[in-house]
Amino acid sequence: MFSVHVKKLDDLKVQYTDFLEILNEHDRIILNSNGKNEAVLINIEDYKEFESYAHKNYIRRKLRETEDAVRNGSVEWIDEETFWEND
Repeated sequence: MFSVHVKKLDDLKVQYTDFLEILNEHDRIILNSNGKNEAVLINIEDYKEFESYAHKNYIRRKLRETEDAVRNGSVEWIDEETFWEND
C-alpha cells in the first residue's frame, strides 16, 4: 500500500530530490497552495498503470454501449468487409 504526503507547492523547487525519493517508493504527493489541494504527483510507473487501467475501462464501457445499441435496434451491426467498403 502507498502513503500520501501533503506538501506545499512552493516546496517543489527546494525539495525536488525529497519528492523524487517519495515517488520512488510509489507513494503519492498532494501539492497544495494556500491550503487548497492543487495537484497530485505519482511515480511514472504508477501513472502508466493507471493510464492502462483507465483505457481498458473506457474500451469496456464503449463496447457495452455498442452492444446495448445493437440489442435495442438503434444501430445495425455490419461485418468488417462492409465497414471497410464504406471508407
